Amino acid sequence: MMPADKTPPGTVRRRDIPPLRALILLLLTSVFISGFLTGVLAMLWLICRGA
Repeated sequence: MMPADKTPPGTVRRRDIPPLRALILLLLTSVFISGFLTGVLAMLWLICRGA
């Protein structure tokens, strides 16, 4: 592991994700997953009702 002092200025490591971006990504992922599951459940419910 390299110390943080050895990294040249201006370089962004891939592991360093700002908390705001991670929070937005988590929120979008959870919204997408919940919407997808809701759509699948609604489709299954309509199919089981015979619509």
